[in-house]
Amino acid sequence: VQGGAMPFKVPTAPEQVKIDPYGPESPDFIVGDDFAHMWVSALAFCQKRFEGTMPKYKKEPSGGIGSFTADSFPVFDRFCENVYVIADSNHGYKMIGVGKLVADDIC
Repeated sequence: VQGGAMPFKVPTAPEQVKIDPYGPESPDFIVGDDFAHMWVSALAFCQKRFEGTMPKYKKEPSGGIGSFTADSFPVFDRFCENVYVIADSNHGYKMIGVGKLVADDIC
């Protein structure tokens, strides 16, 4: 099970935000120690089968910086003549049907 948490406003000036390296390689945007308790508790609240599973939580650096639009809606647009951008705003599985929609738009 992979999870995330609530958005975190980055207080650093945009031009000073280090987006590389991404994910656990970056010490700037990984989850803190409180994440495990919040995540496992949320899973257990939503689905009883996760009750008592805290000992199974794999404690390792995880996370990464993501970017959202003001309304958290994904962006699809032509960037250049031969470049089409799909900025998924971290929606993951909700974006499964996007490929066909983009193909229909391009073709």
